[in-house]
Amino acid sequence: MGKNFNLAFPLQPKETEEFVAAMEDILDVYTGRHDKKHPLVCADEFPRQLIGEVRTPIPVEPGKPARFDTEYSRNGICEVFMFAAPLEGWRRAEVTEQRTKTDWAHQIKKLVTVDFPDAEKIVLVHDNLNTHTNGTKPATKLQAKSTGGLLQKMRGL
Repeated sequence: MGKNFNLAFPLQPKETEEFVAAMEDILDVYTGRHDKKHPLVCADEFPRQLIGEVRTPIPVEPGKPARFDTEYSRNGICEVFMFAAPLEGWRRAEVTEQRTKTDWAHQIKKLVTVDFPDAEKIVLVHDNLNTHTNGTKPATKLQAKSTGGLLQKMRGL
């Protein structure tokens, strides 16, 4: 191997006390008993590029596969919010134009007020993205005024 040869691979995070406590909390949640008044909801969001065809695709014909050109037009991006309560057999996906703290707060408000209005507390498992902080549930003073006791119904992990 030459001097300029590098290997790229994921580096393990340092196991801080906070990291270990968070992992133990997740394991406790996943091995706990099912409770309809405290539904387990997993959440994630991801961006998607919106593309369009530049040339009309050729449909499938007997003995020939469908054909399409690899050239495309870029039509912007969107954000997909995904929520799933696997023990309830429930899921919801919603597409928005962007991902901001306010967008996340709207999704959490909908989760509490529309999707699980009868839950005493929702156990929400999500990654630690910068929009997923207690300050974003609700994210703004406007949201805080309109959601009332929303935070009391959430347990975020």
